[in-house]
Amino acid sequence: MKRILVTLTVCATLAAVVSCEYDSPEIRFQQTTTFTNDYSKVIDALRDQTLTISQKMDLLADAMKNQTLTLSEKMSLLEEALKNQALTLSEKMDLMAKAYENGVLKYEELTGKLISEIKAANTGMTEKLDAIKRAVEAQTTDLNSKMDFIGKALDLIADTAEKGFDKNAEASGLVKAAIESLKGSMEKKLDAINDAIASQSATLSDKLILIKGAVDAGLVGENSTLGLVKKAIDALNSTAGTANEKLDAIKEAINSPSSGLNVKLEAIKEAVAQGLVDVTTKQDLILAAINSSSSYSFTKDELLEVGDDYLLVDDAFWNANHQNYEMVRALKDLIPLSLPTKCKFYFKQDSGKYPLSGYEDTSFYGPLYEEGKILRVIQSSSELILAVNLQTESNNPNLISKNGHSCYFLKKVYRSCYYVFHVGIGGYAAGKKLKMENMGSKDNFAVKSEYIEYDFWSEAVATKLGVWGFHDLAYDPKVHPNRSKEFIIIEDK
Repeated sequence: MKRILVTLTVCATLAAVVSCEYDSPEIRFQQTTTFTNDYSKVIDALRDQTLTISQKMDLLADAMKNQTLTLSEKMSLLEEALKNQALTLSEKMDLMAKAYENGVLKYEELTGKLISEIKAANTGMTEKLDAIKRAVEAQTTDLNSKMDFIGKALDLIADTAEKGFDKNAEASGLVKAAIESLKGSMEKKLDAINDAIASQSATLSDKLILIKGAVDAGLVGENSTLGLVKKAIDALNSTAGTANEKLDAIKEAINSPSSGLNVKLEAIKEAVAQGLVDVTTKQDLILAAINSSSSYSFTKDELLEVGDDYLLVDDAFWNANHQNYEMVRALKDLIPLSLPTKCKFYFKQDSGKYPLSGYEDTSFYGPLYEEGKILRVIQSSSELILAVNLQTESNNPNLISKNGHSCYFLKKVYRSCYYVFHVGIGGYAAGKKLKMENMGSKDNFAVKSEYIEYDFWSEAVATKLGVWGFHDLAYDPKVHPNRSKEFIIIEDK
């Protein structure tokens, strides 16, 4: 470090850092020139009280890039700077990021130092979370390292957080940022996610947060989460541990509010499929999953069973609460969209009824809505409702006994809409002029070149209790193997 006193009318800049002072009675400018290729002089400059924080930051940034300083010297300069109590956490994060960018720090060293600084910093939660986010975004290749750091950093600040701090919500946002900051193609990013999910060190809860982050970052769609969830459960199932330990891991993941409900439900299904969870435990987990994301807290005496596309609820509970929007919204999230009934298209002749397309599987549509089947689109739809199953001979709800409760069977359907079917013409119907038999007054029928288009109008019934329902919603293949809405097509002579 060398100091040159000169009398000037302006303050001249000779290198990276300059300080100017006034000395009376005449104006004298003291100019400090720093040399970043001289380790001892940089140390002196860092301890120079006449330099501003900004000047020292610039000096260090240059030093981190300097090729003449050794790695050991650069590390010592960084350690010297981090001792400066005048530096904010954000400024220290800037220095560490520069050191990481220039190969002075490994990522594990950067995050380790940042955690130490967070622990010691007397600063607000916003600045701490910002520093964590910037550290996550600084490294662009190793998702496992990012996830490990996020967990450690959030555990640290959660211990001292003020009331209202939502660790799970912050984790979800940070994981999304971690995924978005990954470099490379979409395939490489998905590979990184798969590797992190397969990690034996991550908890199932962490893996579900990771899956939600992938969905939030737009890397996978809602319907693509099952494969990721399956891998997460596979990783859990392949680890050592008792059945109780694995069940505890699943319960901990389901109780966490950080993952989306759809991800949790897929995890429960996969755990059941792999034999980690029995049917009774499945219901308990579903109850915990919905309560972790709902403002309404359900009990076992209200929500008695969740099937693949139906709910069983206590009838008194439903009669009293079916107009509670938040409660109904939460229940709707538990099951997929259904049709009020199965739909079969037949070509009728004197000799009998035959599948319109010539094949049963392409003339039939089940009650669960699936894209790419013969149901092409749903049009003019009104609100989605949870409809009750009505008695065949009346419009009263059909009651089912379950665990000592009188229950309603519910499905998620449109209150009213057109179901537009495209059904291939084949078998006995091929080459014939066709028409619909007993078509509904609001329905539409048209014959195209190789298929028929049938627009079927469906509308729920309002019961005296105020709930909406449909007949034959509850389909039991053992009791009613052929129950369906039959659409009969005949030859138009």
